[in-house]
Amino acid sequence: MRSTIRLVTALIAALVMLGATLSTGTASATERSTEKARKFHVFKELSGGGQNGKFYVKGQVVTAKNKVVKLQKKACKRCGFKSFKQQRTTKAGRFNFKFGGKVGDCFRIYVPANATHKATNKWAGCIVRR
Repeated sequence: MRSTIRLVTALIAALVMLGATLSTGTASATERSTEKARKFHVFKELSGGGQNGKFYVKGQVVTAKNKVVKLQKKACKRCGFKSFKQQRTTKAGRFNFKFGGKVGDCFRIYVPANATHKATNKWAGCIVRR
């Protein structure tokens, strides 16, 4: 009798666990399908350069008109990128950053996510000695 009760209890617990797994699996599949629908921001152009310790990065993000874009800086190989400067793009999506730095600093452009596009990074370059 006792073994039958244990068997029934184990069977009910297994069914509850199976139901919980199926319900969360469906929700995560729905979340994944909406996430896949979002695309990355589109950079039409990106250029940069500089001399004598003064540098610039300019470009155009077609999908981020009148939105904030950030210039991120990485100070060493093991360091992560951190926001360095930010500005709002024009109504055409153009931006222009002017900045200084030291040899070894690396930079990228970061465009935050919105309802239709994912967060996007675009490599701008590193400062090197010539």
